[in-house]
Formats: sequence, structure tokens, C-alpha cells
Amino acid sequence: MPLRYARLASTAVLMLTTSCEPYTLGPEPTKEALFQTDSTTYTFVTGEVATEGRITATLTNRSGRTMYFGNCLGGTPMTLQRQEGSGWKDFWSSVQLLCLSPLIVVPDRGTRAFDMRVFAGTAGSNVYPKFPSLT
Repeated sequence: MPLRYARLASTAVLMLTTSCEPYTLGPEPTKEALFQTDSTTYTFVTGEVATEGRITATLTNRSGRTMYFGNCLGGTPMTLQRQEGSGWKDFWSSVQLLCLSPLIVVPDRGTRAFDMRVFAGTAGSNVYPKFPSLT
């Protein structure tokens, strides 16, 4: 049974752990977001114990400096947020292995695609992480 998150991608903010200072937009942003998802709508498939799907987001580094991302075997911690009222709230965070691989380097004005496997246990299962209530 597919589970549709029509606004999830359009309102998702992907956050990655970086070793550089945070990139902050002013009160009236004039730039596009650093991360752009590959679609505005995603269909996730719900199985017996989990709901899963994939989101690809491309980072365009316009920070004026090189960005460095920690990772474990290519996996980078990511968090999805969704807009609730006038603010943003964490919706889902990835589970990562504890190891340290060579840093992912994105030079200024460079791009990098991040492929995120979104996986969440269904209600009543012992599989984590879980999605919060979708209502």
C-alpha cells in the first residue's frame, strides 16, 4: 500500500553534519536553498514492518568556502523537517553506522548529490526509526 507524502519533499529541509560554519540566510532570503530535492512528491511503500522510499537531494555549495561532510561508508546523517504552522519541525532522522570514512568534499560552487534511503518502522513493529503521526 503506497503512502504519499505530497508536501514532504517540497517542505523538506535536509540537514547534514558539516565541519564548516553553518550557512545562514538573512531575514529576506534572495538565494535558492542549498539543497534541492529531485521531486516535489514522493511515494513510499509500506510493507509488513516498514515504510520506505528514496529521496535524492543535490547540494549546490554557494557558501564561499569548501564544505566537508563526515560519513560512514558513504552514509551521512540526515534529518527531514516538515513545515507545521509558521515553523519547521524535525520529522525523521536517519540511523547511521559509527565509523569514519574519508570526508566528502564539496568545493565552493561545486555540487554533490546525496541519495537518502528513507526507512521507518510501521506502528506496532519493533523497527526504528518510526515516522511520527502524519496528521
